[in-house]
Amino acid sequence: MDLDVLYHDESIAVVNKPAGLMVHDSKLARGETDFAADRLREQFGKPIFLVHRLDRATSGCLLLAFDRDSASVLGKVLMSHEIEKPGFEKHYLAICRGWPAETQFSVDHPLDGGPGKPQKKPAVTHFEKLATVELDGDGRHNRAFRMRGIHRMLLHAERLAFPHPHDGRRIVANAPPDAEFARALTLFEADPVPG
Repeated sequence: MDLDVLYHDESIAVVNKPAGLMVHDSKLARGETDFAADRLREQFGKPIFLVHRLDRATSGCLLLAFDRDSASVLGKVLMSHEIEKPGFEKHYLAICRGWPAETQFSVDHPLDGGPGKPQKKPAVTHFEKLATVELDGDGRHNRAFRMRGIHRMLLHAERLAFPHPHDGRRIVANAPPDAEFARALTLFEADPVPG
């Protein structure tokens, strides 16, 4: 039940959250009893403060602190409304349907603040197309993935880099994809279409 620890010191940790595990209890939990926050408190044997969260279906790097000051420093960097946060990087792997025209592109689109939070948050996402593949069965992609044993949303927080909240040294954590995501990646190795 322990989560894989990617980085750990006396102030902070980065863990590899599995897909399907909710980070914390919320209105969306609807009867769930297993949460990453509870597991991590037990795993580390002390209080934890989540610096950010990942959606239930997303796997990968999850940053937490063991004291309020560290969490506050990191949270301010994450929540700042600067378009580019100095020293902070989040890299995701995503498998999407469609054919982007460009190899690299950016989307500047504010995100909804969520239920009861009408103010939108600025968000800029930079994309790089790594590979493309053409699957048999027009309009039946989800079924094609399920037949290969892939039943999850294919979004993975692969890399997290940030300045340490106390001494500013650069921390880099890399989370390997789980077996299901890795199985999906093999589709691109088998018969890639030049992108």
